[in-house]
Amino acid sequence: MSHPTLIHGLRRDQDRLIRLLRDSDSATKTLSGWTGSPINLRMVSRRDDMLADSEFADLDMWCTAPVQRREVCLLDARGTVLSAATSIVVLSRLPRPEASELSETDTPLGLILARLQVRRHTLKVIRRAWAGGQETEVLFEVTARMDVGGIPVAMVHEKYMEDAVHSAVPEAQP
Repeated sequence: MSHPTLIHGLRRDQDRLIRLLRDSDSATKTLSGWTGSPINLRMVSRRDDMLADSEFADLDMWCTAPVQRREVCLLDARGTVLSAATSIVVLSRLPRPEASELSETDTPLGLILARLQVRRHTLKVIRRAWAGGQETEVLFEVTARMDVGGIPVAMVHEKYMEDAVHSAVPEAQP
């Protein structure tokens, strides 16, 4: 396959994955459908913190509040990193069982919030220039806000690797 053909195919698949993520309330479920396999979470870090002044507007807050900061990787069944994500979660805006689960388990944020009928709002997508062939290369980034009952409860920033785009199963591509 020629280099221009490879790049065109990669960009076409990248655009399809971006569209699916924009229309989805769960990145984890979207990646599972895209790859045709379960998605596993690797917790990189989780810590309690206070909301910074620069983050108030993103979460529709007027003052500082306790938050949980999470850094995770989403992996396919082979253990390949498809996405790396950071999130800020206002635990006080969640029911106690979900807040406890976020604090005590490595369950993906989107799967926990799905029980609360979360709405994911894509705020920004940044496409990166393709340097060529590194599976761990970041191809695009997504920033999204997650709302429950119209109230913002979390902000996420996700980086999608080249392997995520290459992992598509044919039926996942509309």
